[in-house]
Amino acid sequence: MLNGVKLRKHYLNFFTINSPFRIKVINYLELYVFGCSYLEKRSIVIIGGGTGGSTVASFIRKFDRESEITIFEAGKWPTYSPCGMPFALAGTVKGFDKLIELTPTYFEKLKINYHLETKVTKIDYKGRKIVYVKNGEEFEKDFDVLVIATGSKGRRLKVEGSDL
Repeated sequence: MLNGVKLRKHYLNFFTINSPFRIKVINYLELYVFGCSYLEKRSIVIIGGGTGGSTVASFIRKFDRESEITIFEAGKWPTYSPCGMPFALAGTVKGFDKLIELTPTYFEKLKINYHLETKVTKIDYKGRKIVYVKNGEEFEKDFDVLVIATGSKGRRLKVEGSDL
């Protein structure tokens, strides 16, 4: 029992995860469970369709069956396993398509709108909308909740031998 709400065991376990990525999901779920309007249907926009964005979308869908969830991914491929790339190059894995972890069918089944090759060009947080470009055309999308899960880029350290 937490704030007068009986929670299932797996839900409490979810609250104990301490990674910075999942804390954002926890904050969102706390708002849903303990807020006044937790049954209200929302428009959730996730920028970034890699592992982070896809995981957030899946977790939100697990606890919220009604809200509209939309993922925008600038890349050409859905969530894939970059760790498997050497195996695909070596021929151990038969084809790069075998590295795809979550297919478009997965997102359709969860009723998550997944847009590939779609770049978000502007965020109007006060106006609660984003501007995105798909196939050269510009569109707007309103949101109630915005998650930015674009990942990161590594940087080369300036140490001896880093240019090898």
